[in-house]
Amino acid sequence: LLKIRLKKAQGQLVGGEKFFHFEDWHEEQRAIDELRTGLDIILKARQVGVSTEELARDFWFALVHRGVNVLVLVQSKEVSYTLFAALQLFVKSLDEIGLLPTTQYSRRGEIVFETTGSSIRVTEAGETEKSASKKARSGTYHRLHCTEVAFWGAAASTMAAALESVPEGGEVVIESTPQGA
Repeated sequence: LLKIRLKKAQGQLVGGEKFFHFEDWHEEQRAIDELRTGLDIILKARQVGVSTEELARDFWFALVHRGVNVLVLVQSKEVSYTLFAALQLFVKSLDEIGLLPTTQYSRRGEIVFETTGSSIRVTEAGETEKSASKKARSGTYHRLHCTEVAFWGAAASTMAAALESVPEGGEVVIESTPQGA
C-alpha cells in the first residue's frame, strides 16, 4: 500500500513513484525480511533497497502499535530530509486510499499519529562526541533504526546513547554499507 520514489539512474529518466510491492523486492530484501530477529545488524551492498525496506517497517511499526516511538538515525541532515520525504510519501499513499490514521502533526522530521499515540522521528546522528552523547537520550524508542552507521561522525558515542533508549523487547536494526576494512 506504500509508494516509493524511484531514483533517477545515471543517463536515464526513471524517477517517478511506484508501489513497494513484495514481488518487486530484491533477493537481499526478501532474505532480510525472512531472517529478521528484532535485533539485526545488516552489512549491505549499495542500492538494494534495504534502507527503504527498513523505513517502511519503521512506518508500519508506528502505525500498528499503540504508544510507541520509532527513531531513525542517519548520517547527515541532508539524508534526514530525504528519508523524511520518503515517510511523507508513505503518508500520502495511505491518505489517497483512505487508510491513513488521524495524524496529530507532521513537522521537523517527526510524524505523530493521534489515533495510536505513536510517533516516528528521523534525525541525524551526532557529528561530535559532545553532540553524540545527547542523541536519543530524550525519550524511549521502541524501534531504533540506525542507517549508514559507517558514515556517522561519532558512531560509538551516538550508538551507546541510542541503545540506552531502547527498552527490553524493543526492536533494533543497524544497517550500513561498508567504509573501508
